[in-house]
Amino acid sequence: MKNLLDDIETHDNHLTTGFHGTKWVMEALPMYGRADIAYQLLNQKTYPSWGDMTKGRTTVSETWEASGTNNHGGLGGTPNPWIFKTLAGINTDPQNPGFERILIKPYIPGDMSYAKASTYTIKGLIESSWGKNEGSIILKVSIPANTTALIYLPTSDSSKVKEGSINANISPGVHYQGKKDDTIIYEIESGQYEFVF
Repeated sequence: MKNLLDDIETHDNHLTTGFHGTKWVMEALPMYGRADIAYQLLNQKTYPSWGDMTKGRTTVSETWEASGTNNHGGLGGTPNPWIFKTLAGINTDPQNPGFERILIKPYIPGDMSYAKASTYTIKGLIESSWGKNEGSIILKVSIPANTTALIYLPTSDSSKVKEGSINANISPGVHYQGKKDDTIIYEIESGQYEFVF
């Protein structure tokens, strides 16, 4: 990870990977707590970047140089899983395969106002969205029947977290699991929830 971060920094917050490696960089960075670097890469506007590649176009190319095919899922599809898994925070739980339990762990950048994503699974529709309102963050999630979810909220004081209009610690279907670093963890049952923190 140190080598990867050094390489990105040496190249002024740009990727040096190509068609096959870029996907794994975007997967690895949030896995090791560096979603912020992946977000910078995603928003980069100068070459080589998605922002540079799409200048004057509505599709992305096969290479950073905009050569090859101009409607390609390889480099173009790379940000999509990152948006679902990191920005919206929708993840599977490796300990509970088949969406027996879902992990919702959104990354909330300071300069973004909202994110929203949904995906159909064998258990049903999962939805996750967050937005900012007057100094608070509102996370809305929908968890399908016959499953549970662990919700990771980037805040350190559970007494200030509400679910709907009441404290999350006493909300039906919400079970406090503890705190890790500056993150509060709840397990929730199936249903729709609105966390405010």
